Amino acid sequence: MYSYRSKTTAAGPASERMGSPEQGQSMVERLRELFGHKRQVLTQVASSIRTLTVDRNMMIAQAVKDGVPEVRVAQVSGESPRIVRRIARTYDDLERSTTRAETHLTNIQGCCDELVEATNLKASLEKERELFIQRARTLTECDSFDLAIATGLTPQEVRNVIRRVCTKVRHSSPSR
Repeated sequence: MYSYRSKTTAAGPASERMGSPEQGQSMVERLRELFGHKRQVLTQVASSIRTLTVDRNMMIAQAVKDGVPEVRVAQVSGESPRIVRRIARTYDDLERSTTRAETHLTNIQGCCDELVEATNLKASLEKERELFIQRARTLTECDSFDLAIATGLTPQEVRNVIRRVCTKVRHSSPSR
């Protein structure tokens, strides 16, 4: 990974921090591969969240069009009745179907469960990425620009992650 910084840092020469240059380069390459994989998985999860949201909204609109009370749809979907009405109005081109109300509600519930699962997975992957960023920052000479290139985040987002993780670590460590 390209770094514009000199090989001497506040913590000492890079060779003292990472071992030989070959080891440091292989570690940086492994980090780049790891971040690339994490970025790809996060992108796939985000894409599935968008798809599930569209599917859920379509199911909600179809259920309302077929006469399922908005309050029941709201209870199953976890949205407010006002949001359910707004979603139903956005799909004004739907035709009535012969699907029963219970089938609609079961389908909406299943889609909402998948959506919650995907959202939780995304949150855990983002938390894992934050820890990897912090670890990469402490184990290598990668700065926020190097990490931004590897993670697909902006340098400012990387700095915010580092600050947030450092703050959590300081607050969670026991006082003596």
